[in-house]
Amino acid sequence: MALTAVIDELHERLAAAGWPRVRPMWGFVLLAVRDRPRNIGEVGDLLGVTKQAAAKVVASLVEEGLVERRADLGDRRAAVLGLTPDGRRFLADAEAAYQAIEAGWAEVAGRRDVAALRRAVSTVLRSRYGPQEPPVRPVL
Repeated sequence: MALTAVIDELHERLAAAGWPRVRPMWGFVLLAVRDRPRNIGEVGDLLGVTKQAAAKVVASLVEEGLVERRADLGDRRAAVLGLTPDGRRFLADAEAAYQAIEAGWAEVAGRRDVAALRRAVSTVLRSRYGPQEPPVRPVL
């Protein structure tokens, strides 16, 4: 329920910031290609979906102007994905929205309790997955 509440509020805030057509998987893909170029197969692995399903998500991101296909310097037959300037602006708006959501939680539950919740969840995830972040498998 907490995840649903956060995602709903995130989408409301993004719509107010000028991003009315956001889809749940977009943020995961945008964060992945922010750090380094990725191909469709890697996006599929990240999302836990087929390459065909990943291609549909990527096509919607390209259509919205958030991601662009670039030539893969290591394989001329392949393409990799990278952020556009709008993609970077979207991620900045999403980060600001998350900060506002967390600040709202802190107003209700207290800063210490929210910080303790963050630490506890991080500890649980590290105990299960080690120092690496686990693949994202959104079910939204």
